[in-house]
Amino acid sequence: MLILALGDDVNVDGNGAPIDGPTTVPSGRVGKAIFGADGHWATCCFGSEQGNTGNTGATGAAGNTGASGNTGNTGNTGTTPAQPSVRVSRSTNQVIPTATRTAIVFDTDRFDGPGTPMWSAGQPTRLTAQVAGRYQITSQVVWADGNGALRLAEIQLNGNDANGLVFEDKAPTPGEELATNATTLWSMNAGDYVEHDATPSLAVQSEPLVSPEFMMSRVGP
Repeated sequence: MLILALGDDVNVDGNGAPIDGPTTVPSGRVGKAIFGADGHWATCCFGSEQGNTGNTGATGAAGNTGASGNTGNTGNTGTTPAQPSVRVSRSTNQVIPTATRTAIVFDTDRFDGPGTPMWSAGQPTRLTAQVAGRYQITSQVVWADGNGALRLAEIQLNGNDANGLVFEDKAPTPGEELATNATTLWSMNAGDYVEHDATPSLAVQSEPLVSPEFMMSRVGP
């Protein structure tokens, strides 16, 4: 829409350009002042209305990654693995056949645990690891006085003569009992077992303080 409004007289120069007078365009209008040769001026304005809001522009690029958050709390300490141990003994003498490695049969457990027992009366020659790890294994026997054959004590793994872990043998002293002791540190899997073998043809004594003893204790993973 075109609006033409006459205004007050103004002074103009020889070319019809205004020298002074109002020049303000009404608020909200867009236009310009036009001056005629007769010294009158008019404001020519184009009316305008506010249009509808345009469509939302495209989403801008993602901003930079924010700073890292604080470190979380420390978790609870894990459970310490069980450190089971066992010690068994024999309450009577046992005769060992000539030149035959024979496992000593134990009949009493002094202690066994914690956890699943490592010795049972159903397999009285064995100490069986229930938890994998390193075990300290020790045996002790006292021999009756006898002939001049060597006294041998051996700790054997999983019932195999080729798996002797450690042994001790001693020559006898006539008229005296003789003690043999064997000890070793060995890494065992769950289910592995050890036995205490002895030879030769002598009686393994069982008396107070000298009974056959066999013991095993887990000392580490």
